Amino acid sequence: MRDHELTLTEMLAKNAQKDIVRNANLLKISVSKYEKKTKAAKLVADFILNEPLALLRHLPEKDVLKLQRMVHSPNNEVPINSLSHQNDCIARIGLSDFNYTEERNIEFIYSDLAEALTPVIDDYVNAREERAATQQHEQLILGLLNLYGMLTLRQLVDLFKEYDTQTSEFELFETMYNSYLLHSTEVKAPNGFVYVSPFMEDIDSAMKKMKDLKLTMAEFTLDEVIAAGDSEFPMPPSSIFIKEYYSILYCIYPTKEEMDQWVSFIWTGDNYITDFGKIISLIFFPKPEPDQPKLDKEQIKFSNSYLRATLSLIAFLPKWRLKGHSPYEIYQKKISHLPPEISLEAPCPCGSGKKYKNCCGNN
Repeated sequence: MRDHELTLTEMLAKNAQKDIVRNANLLKISVSKYEKKTKAAKLVADFILNEPLALLRHLPEKDVLKLQRMVHSPNNEVPINSLSHQNDCIARIGLSDFNYTEERNIEFIYSDLAEALTPVIDDYVNAREERAATQQHEQLILGLLNLYGMLTLRQLVDLFKEYDTQTSEFELFETMYNSYLLHSTEVKAPNGFVYVSPFMEDIDSAMKKMKDLKLTMAEFTLDEVIAAGDSEFPMPPSSIFIKEYYSILYCIYPTKEEMDQWVSFIWTGDNYITDFGKIISLIFFPKPEPDQPKLDKEQIKFSNSYLRATLSLIAFLPKWRLKGHSPYEIYQKKISHLPPEISLEAPCPCGSGKKYKNCCGNN
């Protein structure tokens, strides 16, 4: 049992005024940008509670299914994965709350939203086949954004057409406009608007890194783009290194689902965290405390193998800053053709912005 109960208005009012107004616009709820925070929160809450179907129509299918599980659970809660980025649309709008304990982590909604959703959510979920085409379009667009990181509208449309020649541009724009998730990826840039991966955190820094990068776009199969379009745990393209990495993960995670989630976490994290290898070693292999037993030789050997495998995996994952190419791919295409006398102090030809000795030359 929870200590207290909040109304949806109170939940939404936890957000900043500008975020409440932005979320309202993304959900097609009319709220003035000059509206006071409490009034804006009440307007959005009243609309959602009176028109719950309108909310569901703007959410990704995974979020709808999560809301359904919440509605039918005794305390309107679901357990959440510790690796989850927790940037699902439910949380971003402010519809759900979280509770973290040593035993488990949960995400939940309060009773007024649960009561509003109860009469409509099952019928909506059962009619998912009617939305199948729209869901596939949304996943395809999201996959392109997760693979390339940032695209102009023209780039996004042209890439989409390479995989789907039947859908018109009007249908594509309609999907993007009506999707809370896709519409929220629109960001103002110096030369217009761009669309970014929802997993991108430091957008300004990413724009600077990708601005003058002279690389062609990497190519992916339709299956790879669809796999990368999962709204919670997008998957990178498969490679021999990922398959070898899974053989190590079998010693850590009991299920394939958990292994997939970890690989997804590594991929998205590596795209927005600088020097992710050092962060991994700090988080997962800290120095033992004085009162803790030392690791035995087998544990140390496994830890070293695991860390080396993780860093090797990262070299084969698509990078936003490399337009979807992996560092190894760029190394193969460019570094291997350079004369041996290249200066270690020179800028690395892979386009990372680092010196050659601190990037590909470090190999």
